[in-house]
Amino acid sequence: MKKETLYYCPECYIEERETDISSALNKIENLGERNPLNDKEIIIGQTAVEIHPHMDGERISLKRIRAFGKGKGQGTETMNKILKIAKEEEINLRGTVKAFGAEGMSTQQLRKWYTSLGSKAGIGYQLRGDEISYVGKPEVIVVGNKMKENPID
Repeated sequence: MKKETLYYCPECYIEERETDISSALNKIENLGERNPLNDKEIIIGQTAVEIHPHMDGERISLKRIRAFGKGKGQGTETMNKILKIAKEEEINLRGTVKAFGAEGMSTQQLRKWYTSLGSKAGIGYQLRGDEISYVGKPEVIVVGNKMKENPID
């Protein structure tokens, strides 16, 4: 659990609140069950997802997602559920866009897929090189005596 400070304006007050990615991780884990053959994976419907806290403790890392039936929308369905939780919990999600296995999408196809997921889910996203970041928690920018919320869409 990490504490963050939110500054609304200098004349008003400062609010401190606890941020806890474990709540989001628990909700994602409750979408399915652990893979008995690989306890790092969560089986959600017809997909397997490997997800864990990022080393900075402030976001979730999506290591991989794989669908058991290719091209049937199962990966999209699972990712939409995960992105909905990230948005509700105001948690940022980070993953690497890299193809693995011969039968799945190419890295270029994955780049398109991951960016389309962010725009359809109404969650901010940013693609830099092979890294995708979904922003469930808007960035707060303080400008002079006024506060401005800068959602990344």
